[in-house]
Amino acid sequence: MFRLVKWLIILGIIIGLYFFYPNILKAIGNYLIVSDKLEKCDAILVLAGDNGEGERVKEGAKLFKEGYGKYLVLNGNEIGWNTYAADIMEKQALSLKVPHSAIIPVRIDGNSTIEEAKTNRNIFVKKNFRSFILVSSSYHTRRAKWIFSKVLNGTGIKILSHPSKDREYNPDKWWRERPSAKNLFYEYTKLLWYKAVERFNVDSFKKESSEKPLQEQ
Repeated sequence: MFRLVKWLIILGIIIGLYFFYPNILKAIGNYLIVSDKLEKCDAILVLAGDNGEGERVKEGAKLFKEGYGKYLVLNGNEIGWNTYAADIMEKQALSLKVPHSAIIPVRIDGNSTIEEAKTNRNIFVKKNFRSFILVSSSYHTRRAKWIFSKVLNGTGIKILSHPSKDREYNPDKWWRERPSAKNLFYEYTKLLWYKAVERFNVDSFKKESSEKPLQEQ
């Protein structure tokens, strides 16, 4: 009798996985994505690391032209000798009819989202921004909002997360597509690393920042 019950339980689990595993896998893929309800803000911030299609900049420019922000802030890392992606992103934004006066290119000296958040925190506080829309690839939005929320905590600046399209990530079929699976596993690894290690670096930065006068940040 016990063996029969055991095998019935195993059979039930197998049948359940067969019928429901796609929904479970979809939930895993979509967990990385945070899409807040949009409202008008002081700025639209496009994070560094855009793909070859410039999809993050395209989405940021689209939001700007729809009136969701007064400024378009473009983060870009160093990609060569004295060459930053922010400068290329600025050219793309100009080609998309965003006024030069509304573009704020930000050269990021570092290769992490935390470095971006630190840099933008200082800029936004100095410019007295009270809100902004955070634009990044869909799979990056949850971690990005975690980090920015922690770094900007105490400033009173409101953050709205908005995913851009990314041809290399399909949250509903990531297990069938190599680029999507690669991005998912990399992003979950980074999420775990942030929770285990990097968030303590953020705490240290916040402590140092709070000890400085606002104008010196």
